[in-house]
Amino acid sequence: AALARRLADELRPQGAPAEVPIAVDADEGVPPIEVDPDQVAAALGEIVRNAVEACSHAEGGTVTLLVQALAAERSVRFVVTDDGPGMDPTVRARAFDPFYSGYEAGRRRGLGLPRAYRAVQANGGDITLESAPGGGTTVRVTFPAFQPAPPEPANGSARA
Repeated sequence: AALARRLADELRPQGAPAEVPIAVDADEGVPPIEVDPDQVAAALGEIVRNAVEACSHAEGGTVTLLVQALAAERSVRFVVTDDGPGMDPTVRARAFDPFYSGYEAGRRRGLGLPRAYRAVQANGGDITLESAPGGGTTVRVTFPAFQPAPPEPANGSARA
């Protein structure tokens, strides 16, 4: 939850359009995740930046960053949703391909989402993307919740 709020705060000074609000909503009691915080922050930052960029092309666009504790799956999910123009199926299918961008040539390098994908995978997470033209985009990033090691048995109570 703290990471989500930090991202929303840090994106404003980096040129995110002020007219695109970033709403943050975090479940209470989100368990810790065992990840490299800098890599995960960079990955989520890329995803949120893409959402803000998409919304800057649509009047009244908003971005939401939701942090959910999924108790049944023992995981934590970050959900970035925007109500921008969405992606057509071709762009959506290649969104995580390096050097591919749905924008006109020269505008973007096509490295942000592939970097985010690699960072999420390197930290044991999973990333999915849903989008449709005119329907906005939702990116879900899920990590296993930290599971502490079971306590060592007391001397003499271990079985052979």
